[in-house]
Amino acid sequence: MATIRKNGNSWQAIIRRKGFKQQSKAFPLKRDVIAWASVKESELVRETFVDSATANSTSFADCLDRYEKEQTEAGRRSLKQLKSQLNIIRKSDLVKLSLGNVNPVDIAKFQNQRTDSGIKTATYIKDHNLLHAIFETIQRSWGITLPKGNPVKLISKPKHKDPTSKNRRLQEGEEDLILNELNKASFQTAIIVRFALATGMRRGEVLNIRLNDLDLKNSTLTIPATKTDYPRVIPLTKNAHKALAKQFIAILRQTAKKSEGRKSIEDYEPLSPKHKLKKHKSAESPKLFNIKPDSVSNAFRKACKKADIENLTFHDLRHEAISRLFEAGLDMMEVSTISGHKSIAFI
Repeated sequence: MATIRKNGNSWQAIIRRKGFKQQSKAFPLKRDVIAWASVKESELVRETFVDSATANSTSFADCLDRYEKEQTEAGRRSLKQLKSQLNIIRKSDLVKLSLGNVNPVDIAKFQNQRTDSGIKTATYIKDHNLLHAIFETIQRSWGITLPKGNPVKLISKPKHKDPTSKNRRLQEGEEDLILNELNKASFQTAIIVRFALATGMRRGEVLNIRLNDLDLKNSTLTIPATKTDYPRVIPLTKNAHKALAKQFIAILRQTAKKSEGRKSIEDYEPLSPKHKLKKHKSAESPKLFNIKPDSVSNAFRKACKKADIENLTFHDLRHEAISRLFEAGLDMMEVSTISGHKSIAFI
């Protein structure tokens, strides 16, 4: 039985039951405290009681800080994007709530505010997925019980109102226009664009290529770290091999004459498959491209603008490359092996 006692101007109920934490709560009226105690005791008897004390005493804002810290220490890729998304959430009303008080209505409100601000549906979906991941981490990794479970699960993602970028193909002449602009401003990005179109690799995968990953004799490339942490070995087509060869020669020439680094990629000859690459330990092997991800995207965006090309992003090159692989006669399994997709649902 619960212990009911008067405490100053309020009434307090204390419930003690073996195997459960002591529960207590105060109300101004005695009838309210009796009703609360009755419900709690009934839950304990049915063993459906959920201890929400930790969730109610923890602010959601603190959870965002802890999540960011853990992801940073774990060496998460795309950390800059994560911090940007977390800062957006920090500007919402969600951070005013305790963890236990965040409910589906609050998530729906956040969704409406974000989509009404004019952002693309795909952008919000990334925020939606992040929120879902945070609440799953809170429950599974941190061991904090949420009385209502993951509130994001009960809110559906908005549907795309417009065709997604997956339908964007390069139009006739656009590739040459982009490469011409990049040859003038960023020869590395020009090579990266060519290589991405030949392989369908993601931007981060291309920029993580190390010399040890290349097997010029067999024309293959090992990709040890991917978006899905699933390593793969892909064949290098003639165009892919030529693009990498140009970059490797550019590196060699830069050591002899720095001015060569600004030269158009069209002036470099392909690297012979017989060329011997100096082997390093995996961790010490130098990267093939010395450029930051944001610099690649910015250079690509500026090249498109100068060439009067609209509605095209660097990631669209991946979709273009995959389409070209199919058009070249490769089957579904061959394309998925090269692109790194675990599912054939991308088709």
